[in-house]
Amino acid sequence: MTALNAVMVAFRGNRIGLLVNPLLLSSVGLEVALGAAGVLWVLVYSVERRPVALGVAVGLFALIRLDLVLIALVVFLARQGFWEGIWRTAFSALAAMLPWFAFSWFVLGSAVPDTLVIKMMRHSWGPFSFTNGPLLYWHNFPAAATVSFLPLLAGSVLGLLWTFQYLRGSERAKELLPFAALAFAGALHYVAYCWLKVPPYHWYYAPSITGATILLAAGVAAVPSRVRVAAVTLAGGLLAASVAVYAFPGLPRQFAPISSNHASSHVYREIGTQLAAMTRGHTVESVGEVGALAYSCDCNLVDQAIADTKNRSGELGRALLEANFRYFDHSVEPATPDLVLATTRTTPPVSALASWTISSPWTGTQQPYLVPANAPR
Repeated sequence: MTALNAVMVAFRGNRIGLLVNPLLLSSVGLEVALGAAGVLWVLVYSVERRPVALGVAVGLFALIRLDLVLIALVVFLARQGFWEGIWRTAFSALAAMLPWFAFSWFVLGSAVPDTLVIKMMRHSWGPFSFTNGPLLYWHNFPAAATVSFLPLLAGSVLGLLWTFQYLRGSERAKELLPFAALAFAGALHYVAYCWLKVPPYHWYYAPSITGATILLAAGVAAVPSRVRVAAVTLAGGLLAASVAVYAFPGLPRQFAPISSNHASSHVYREIGTQLAAMTRGHTVESVGEVGALAYSCDCNLVDQAIADTKNRSGELGRALLEANFRYFDHSVEPATPDLVLATTRTTPPVSALASWTISSPWTGTQQPYLVPANAPR
Protein backbone atom coordinates (compact mmCIF):
# COMPACT_ATOMS: atom_id res chain seq x y z
CA MET A 1 0.00 0.00 0.00
CA THR A 2 1.40 3.41 -0.94
CA ALA A 3 1.75 6.16 1.62
CA LEU A 4 -1.10 8.04 -0.07
CA ASN A 5 -3.39 5.03 0.24
CA ALA A 6 -2.40 4.46 3.85
CA VAL A 7 -3.17 8.05 4.78
CA MET A 8 -6.43 7.97 2.85
CA VAL A 9 -7.57 4.79 4.62
CA ALA A 10 -6.97 6.40 8.01
CA PHE A 11 -8.48 9.69 6.91
CA ARG A 12 -11.66 8.02 5.64
CA GLY A 13 -11.91 6.24 8.96
CA ASN A 14 -11.86 9.47 10.98
CA ARG A 15 -13.56 11.77 8.48
CA ILE A 16 -16.93 11.32 10.17
CA GLY A 17 -15.28 11.71 13.57
CA LEU A 18 -13.88 15.08 12.54
CA LEU A 19 -17.16 16.20 10.97
CA VAL A 20 -19.40 15.39 13.96
CA ASN A 21 -17.06 16.36 16.81
CA PRO A 22 -19.05 19.12 18.58
CA LEU A 23 -16.08 21.45 19.00
CA LEU A 24 -14.92 21.07 15.40
CA LEU A 25 -18.50 21.36 14.19
CA SER A 26 -18.81 24.58 16.19
CA SER A 27 -15.86 25.97 14.24
CA VAL A 28 -17.43 25.67 10.78
CA GLY A 29 -16.68 28.83 8.81
CA LEU A 30 -13.27 29.22 10.41
CA GLU A 31 -10.08 27.65 9.09
CA VAL A 32 -10.42 24.44 11.12
CA ALA A 33 -11.75 22.17 8.35
CA LEU A 34 -9.29 23.60 5.83
CA GLY A 35 -6.49 23.01 8.32
CA ALA A 36 -7.54 19.36 8.69
CA ALA A 37 -7.37 18.97 4.92
CA GLY A 38 -3.91 20.55 4.96
CA VAL A 39 -2.81 17.99 7.54
CA LEU A 40 -3.70 15.22 5.09
CA TRP A 41 -1.52 16.58 2.30
CA VAL A 42 1.41 17.36 4.58
CA LEU A 43 1.26 13.72 5.74
CA VAL A 44 1.07 12.40 2.18
CA TYR A 45 3.95 14.43 0.78
CA SER A 46 6.10 13.89 3.86
CA VAL A 47 5.76 10.12 3.80
CA GLU A 48 6.10 9.85 0.01
CA ARG A 49 9.30 11.94 0.05
CA ARG A 50 8.15 14.62 -2.38
CA PRO A 51 10.15 17.59 -1.07
CA VAL A 52 8.84 20.31 -3.40
CA ALA A 53 5.20 19.29 -3.03
CA LEU A 54 5.70 19.06 0.74
CA GLY A 55 7.17 22.56 0.82
CA VAL A 56 4.23 23.98 -1.12
CA ALA A 57 1.79 22.20 1.21
CA VAL A 58 3.61 23.62 4.26
CA GLY A 59 3.57 27.11 2.76
CA LEU A 60 -0.16 26.90 2.10
CA PHE A 61 -0.58 25.43 5.59
CA ALA A 62 1.01 28.58 6.99
CA LEU A 63 -1.42 30.75 5.05
CA ILE A 64 -4.35 28.87 6.58
CA ARG A 65 -3.04 29.49 10.12
CA LEU A 66 0.50 30.51 10.93
CA ASP A 67 0.65 28.36 14.07
CA LEU A 68 -0.05 25.22 12.00
CA VAL A 69 3.55 25.39 10.77
CA LEU A 70 4.43 23.82 14.13
CA ILE A 71 2.32 20.77 13.21
CA ALA A 72 4.00 20.48 9.81
CA LEU A 73 7.48 20.85 11.36
CA VAL A 74 6.95 17.95 13.77
CA VAL A 75 5.56 15.70 11.03
CA PHE A 76 8.55 16.60 8.86
CA LEU A 77 11.16 15.96 11.55
CA ALA A 78 9.59 12.68 12.67
CA ARG A 79 10.39 10.81 9.44
CA GLN A 80 13.66 8.97 9.06
CA GLY A 81 16.26 10.89 7.09
CA PHE A 82 14.17 14.04 7.31
CA TRP A 83 17.09 16.11 6.01
CA GLU A 84 16.83 14.55 2.55
CA GLY A 85 15.55 17.27 0.22
CA ILE A 86 15.35 19.73 3.12
CA TRP A 87 16.50 22.72 1.08
CA ARG A 88 14.00 22.06 -1.69
CA THR A 89 11.27 21.77 0.90
CA ALA A 90 12.34 24.96 2.66
CA PHE A 91 12.62 27.07 -0.47
CA SER A 92 9.34 25.84 -1.93
CA ALA A 93 7.61 26.58 1.39
CA LEU A 94 9.03 30.11 1.43
CA ALA A 95 8.04 30.58 -2.21
CA ALA A 96 4.45 29.62 -1.36
CA MET A 97 4.04 31.77 1.75
CA LEU A 98 6.35 34.80 1.51
CA PRO A 99 4.62 36.64 -1.37
CA TRP A 100 1.43 37.02 0.64
CA PHE A 101 3.13 37.90 3.93
CA ALA A 102 5.33 40.47 2.17
CA PHE A 103 2.35 42.01 0.38
CA SER A 104 0.39 42.11 3.63
CA TRP A 105 3.31 43.72 5.51
CA PHE A 106 4.19 46.40 2.97
CA VAL A 107 0.79 47.16 1.44
CA LEU A 108 -1.80 46.31 4.09
CA GLY A 109 0.38 47.47 6.98
CA SER A 110 0.53 44.22 8.96
CA ALA A 111 2.40 40.99 8.16
CA VAL A 112 -0.09 38.89 10.11
CA PRO A 113 -3.83 39.28 10.69
CA ASP A 114 -4.84 41.79 13.34
CA THR A 115 -6.85 39.09 15.11
CA LEU A 116 -3.65 37.09 15.68
CA VAL A 117 -2.01 40.12 17.30
CA ILE A 118 -5.01 40.80 19.52
CA LYS A 119 -5.55 37.24 20.69
CA MET A 120 -1.86 36.56 21.34
CA MET A 121 -1.68 39.56 23.66
CA ARG A 122 -4.77 38.62 25.68
CA HIS A 123 -3.97 36.00 28.28
CA SER A 124 -7.16 34.79 29.93
CA TRP A 125 -10.87 35.12 30.54
CA GLY A 126 -10.85 35.73 34.25
CA PRO A 127 -9.42 32.59 35.91
CA PHE A 128 -9.50 30.60 32.67
CA SER A 129 -6.69 30.48 30.13
CA PHE A 130 -5.99 27.95 27.39
CA THR A 131 -4.51 25.56 29.97
CA ASN A 132 -7.70 25.01 31.96
CA GLY A 133 -10.09 26.15 29.23
CA PRO A 134 -11.64 22.68 28.75
CA LEU A 135 -13.00 22.96 32.30
CA LEU A 136 -14.72 26.22 31.37
CA TYR A 137 -16.40 24.59 28.39
CA TRP A 138 -17.30 21.52 30.44
CA HIS A 139 -18.99 23.79 32.98
CA ASN A 140 -21.05 25.57 30.31
CA PHE A 141 -21.58 22.73 27.81
CA PRO A 142 -20.98 19.49 29.76
CA ALA A 143 -22.19 16.97 27.17
CA ALA A 144 -20.68 18.70 24.13
CA ALA A 145 -17.35 19.35 25.87
CA THR A 146 -17.09 15.76 27.12
CA VAL A 147 -17.66 14.30 23.66
CA SER A 148 -15.36 16.90 22.07
CA PHE A 149 -12.34 16.35 24.31
CA LEU A 150 -12.74 12.59 24.78
CA PRO A 151 -10.76 11.84 21.56
CA LEU A 152 -7.96 14.02 22.94
CA LEU A 153 -7.82 11.99 26.14
CA ALA A 154 -8.11 8.67 24.31
CA GLY A 155 -5.47 9.76 21.80
CA SER A 156 -3.12 10.68 24.63
CA VAL A 157 -3.45 7.18 26.11
CA LEU A 158 -2.97 5.57 22.70
CA GLY A 159 0.07 7.80 22.10
CA LEU A 160 1.70 6.52 25.30
CA LEU A 161 0.95 2.92 24.35
CA TRP A 162 2.34 3.54 20.86
CA THR A 163 5.54 5.02 22.32
CA PHE A 164 6.05 1.93 24.47
CA GLN A 165 5.52 -0.41 21.51
CA TYR A 166 7.70 1.69 19.21
CA LEU A 167 10.60 1.62 21.66
CA ARG A 168 10.25 -2.15 21.78
CA GLY A 169 10.73 -2.28 18.02
CA SER A 170 7.15 -3.23 17.06
CA GLU A 171 6.70 -3.25 13.27
CA ARG A 172 3.05 -2.30 13.60
CA ALA A 173 4.01 0.71 15.72
CA LYS A 174 6.54 1.75 13.07
CA GLU A 175 3.78 1.69 10.45
CA LEU A 176 1.79 4.14 12.58
CA LEU A 177 4.70 6.58 12.94
CA PRO A 178 3.27 9.31 10.62
CA PHE A 179 -0.05 9.30 12.50
CA ALA A 180 1.64 9.21 15.89
CA ALA A 181 3.84 12.14 14.82
CA LEU A 182 0.72 14.10 13.95
CA ALA A 183 -0.79 13.36 17.36
CA PHE A 184 2.45 14.38 19.12
CA ALA A 185 2.47 17.54 17.03
CA GLY A 186 -1.03 18.29 18.31
CA ALA A 187 0.18 17.70 21.87
CA LEU A 188 3.11 20.07 21.31
CA HIS A 189 0.69 22.64 19.88
CA TYR A 190 -1.36 22.32 23.08
CA VAL A 191 1.75 22.78 25.27
CA ALA A 192 2.87 25.80 23.24
CA TYR A 193 -0.50 27.49 23.68
CA CYS A 194 -0.39 26.77 27.41
CA TRP A 195 3.05 28.43 27.52
CA LEU A 196 1.76 31.47 25.61
CA LYS A 197 -1.17 31.75 28.07
CA VAL A 198 -3.64 32.65 25.33
CA PRO A 199 -7.39 32.81 26.02
CA PRO A 200 -9.36 29.55 25.66
CA TYR A 201 -11.06 30.23 22.32
CA HIS A 202 -12.63 26.88 21.51
CA TRP A 203 -11.19 26.58 17.99
CA TYR A 204 -7.65 26.81 19.43
CA TYR A 205 -8.07 23.20 20.58
CA ALA A 206 -8.88 21.96 17.07
CA PRO A 207 -5.30 20.98 15.98
CA SER A 208 -4.84 18.81 19.06
CA ILE A 209 -8.24 17.15 18.69
CA THR A 210 -7.67 16.61 14.97
CA GLY A 211 -4.29 14.94 15.49
CA ALA A 212 -5.63 12.70 18.26
CA THR A 213 -8.68 11.70 16.20
CA ILE A 214 -6.55 10.74 13.20
CA LEU A 215 -4.27 8.62 15.41
CA LEU A 216 -7.31 6.90 16.93
CA ALA A 217 -8.69 6.06 13.48
CA ALA A 218 -5.33 4.71 12.35
CA GLY A 219 -5.04 2.72 15.59
CA VAL A 220 -8.48 1.14 15.11
CA ALA A 221 -7.47 0.11 11.60
CA ALA A 222 -4.18 -1.36 12.85
CA VAL A 223 -5.31 -3.36 15.89
CA PRO A 224 -5.50 -7.17 15.60
CA SER A 225 -8.79 -8.46 14.20
CA ARG A 226 -9.72 -10.11 17.52
CA VAL A 227 -10.05 -6.71 19.22
CA ARG A 228 -11.11 -4.69 16.20
CA VAL A 229 -14.81 -5.31 16.80
CA ALA A 230 -14.57 -3.83 20.28
CA ALA A 231 -12.55 -0.85 19.03
CA VAL A 232 -14.99 -0.16 16.21
CA THR A 233 -17.91 -0.45 18.65
CA LEU A 234 -16.37 2.11 21.00
CA ALA A 235 -15.61 4.45 18.10
CA GLY A 236 -19.17 4.04 16.82
CA GLY A 237 -20.53 4.87 20.28
CA LEU A 238 -18.51 8.07 20.35
CA LEU A 239 -19.80 9.05 16.90
CA ALA A 240 -23.39 8.32 17.94
CA ALA A 241 -22.94 10.45 21.08
CA SER A 242 -21.59 13.31 18.97
CA VAL A 243 -24.58 13.18 16.64
CA ALA A 244 -26.97 13.02 19.62
CA VAL A 245 -25.36 16.06 21.27
CA TYR A 246 -25.84 18.04 18.08
CA ALA A 247 -29.43 16.97 17.38
CA PHE A 248 -30.83 16.89 20.94
CA PRO A 249 -31.83 20.60 21.23
CA GLY A 250 -33.72 20.30 17.93
CA LEU A 251 -32.88 21.18 14.35
CA PRO A 252 -32.06 23.63 12.97
CA ARG A 253 -29.97 24.86 15.88
CA GLN A 254 -29.80 28.53 16.82
CA PHE A 255 -26.36 28.14 18.41
CA ALA A 256 -23.45 25.81 17.78
CA PRO A 257 -22.92 23.00 20.33
CA ILE A 258 -20.04 25.03 21.81
CA SER A 259 -20.25 28.79 21.38
CA SER A 260 -18.89 31.79 23.27
CA ASN A 261 -20.98 34.29 21.30
CA HIS A 262 -23.27 36.66 23.15
CA ALA A 263 -26.10 36.41 20.61
CA SER A 264 -27.05 34.44 17.53
CA SER A 265 -26.00 35.61 14.08
CA HIS A 266 -29.65 36.22 13.21
CA VAL A 267 -30.12 38.61 16.15
CA TYR A 268 -26.86 40.43 15.39
CA ARG A 269 -27.98 40.89 11.78
CA GLU A 270 -31.24 42.43 12.95
CA ILE A 271 -29.41 44.81 15.30
CA GLY A 272 -26.93 45.71 12.58
CA THR A 273 -29.73 46.54 10.15
CA GLN A 274 -31.25 48.91 12.69
CA LEU A 275 -27.86 50.45 13.46
CA ALA A 276 -27.41 51.19 9.76
CA ALA A 277 -30.48 53.43 9.81
CA MET A 278 -29.54 55.13 13.10
CA THR A 279 -25.83 55.82 12.65
CA ARG A 280 -25.44 57.19 9.13
CA GLY A 281 -22.24 59.24 8.94
CA HIS A 282 -21.23 58.39 12.52
CA THR A 283 -18.45 56.20 13.86
CA VAL A 284 -19.54 53.58 16.38
CA GLU A 285 -17.30 51.81 18.87
CA SER A 286 -18.34 48.17 18.99
CA VAL A 287 -19.46 46.07 21.91
CA GLY A 288 -16.71 43.50 21.22
CA GLU A 289 -18.31 41.10 18.74
CA VAL A 290 -18.00 42.87 15.43
CA GLY A 291 -18.42 40.45 12.51
CA ALA A 292 -22.16 40.02 11.96
CA LEU A 293 -22.88 43.55 13.23
CA ALA A 294 -20.42 45.19 10.84
CA TYR A 295 -21.56 43.06 7.90
CA SER A 296 -25.25 43.86 8.33
CA CYS A 297 -24.72 47.48 9.37
CA ASP A 298 -22.21 48.35 6.62
CA CYS A 299 -21.29 51.36 8.75
CA ASN A 300 -18.13 52.69 10.38
CA LEU A 301 -18.00 50.22 13.25
CA VAL A 302 -14.60 50.24 14.97
CA ASP A 303 -12.81 48.26 17.65
CA GLN A 304 -10.04 49.80 19.78
CA ALA A 305 -8.43 46.41 20.48
CA ILE A 306 -5.08 47.04 18.74
CA ALA A 307 -4.42 50.25 20.66
CA ASP A 308 -5.53 48.65 23.93
CA THR A 309 -3.34 45.61 23.27
CA LYS A 310 -0.30 47.78 22.63
CA ASN A 311 -0.87 49.74 25.83
CA ARG A 312 -1.08 46.52 27.88
CA SER A 313 1.97 44.85 26.31
CA GLY A 314 5.42 44.62 27.83
CA GLU A 315 8.61 45.79 26.14
CA LEU A 316 8.94 42.66 23.99
CA GLY A 317 5.27 42.75 23.01
CA ARG A 318 5.48 46.41 22.01
CA ALA A 319 8.64 45.73 19.99
CA LEU A 320 6.91 42.92 18.08
CA LEU A 321 3.88 45.12 17.47
CA GLU A 322 6.07 47.94 16.22
CA ALA A 323 7.84 45.57 13.82
CA ASN A 324 4.58 44.10 12.55
CA PHE A 325 3.04 47.52 11.94
CA ARG A 326 6.25 49.13 10.65
CA TYR A 327 4.73 49.94 7.26
CA PHE A 328 1.29 50.81 8.54
CA ASP A 329 0.16 54.26 7.43
CA HIS A 330 0.28 56.06 10.79
CA SER A 331 -0.54 59.37 9.12
CA VAL A 332 -4.17 58.26 9.12
CA GLU A 333 -5.62 59.29 12.45
CA PRO A 334 -7.55 56.59 14.33
CA ALA A 335 -11.30 56.98 14.03
CA THR A 336 -12.85 58.77 16.99
CA PRO A 337 -16.18 57.19 17.90
CA ASP A 338 -19.22 59.45 18.07
CA LEU A 339 -21.37 56.66 19.48
CA VAL A 340 -20.64 53.66 21.68
CA LEU A 341 -22.37 50.30 21.66
CA ALA A 342 -22.13 49.05 25.26
CA THR A 343 -23.70 46.15 27.15
CA THR A 344 -25.38 45.82 30.52
CA ARG A 345 -27.21 43.17 32.49
CA THR A 346 -29.37 45.79 34.18
CA THR A 347 -31.47 48.64 32.80
CA PRO A 348 -29.72 50.75 30.13
CA PRO A 349 -28.94 54.36 31.14
CA VAL A 350 -31.41 57.13 30.36
CA SER A 351 -28.96 58.54 27.81
CA ALA A 352 -29.36 55.43 25.63
CA LEU A 353 -30.55 56.21 22.11
CA ALA A 354 -31.65 52.61 21.60
CA SER A 355 -31.38 49.25 23.32
CA TRP A 356 -31.91 45.60 22.49
CA THR A 357 -32.19 42.31 24.36
CA ILE A 358 -29.85 39.46 23.46
CA SER A 359 -29.20 36.07 25.01
CA SER A 360 -27.02 33.00 24.54
CA PRO A 361 -26.18 29.81 26.43
CA TRP A 362 -22.76 31.32 27.15
CA THR A 363 -23.65 34.68 28.70
CA GLY A 364 -27.36 34.51 29.43
CA THR A 365 -29.49 37.61 28.84
CA GLN A 366 -27.89 41.02 28.25
CA GLN A 367 -28.90 44.39 26.86
CA PRO A 368 -26.65 46.15 24.33
CA TYR A 369 -27.44 49.84 24.05
CA LEU A 370 -26.29 52.79 21.97
CA VAL A 371 -25.15 56.00 23.67
CA PRO A 372 -23.23 59.13 22.64
CA ALA A 373 -19.49 58.70 23.22
CA ASN A 374 -19.41 61.38 25.92
CA ALA A 375 -22.47 60.06 27.78
CA PRO A 376 -22.22 58.08 31.04
CA ARG A 377 -22.45 54.32 30.63
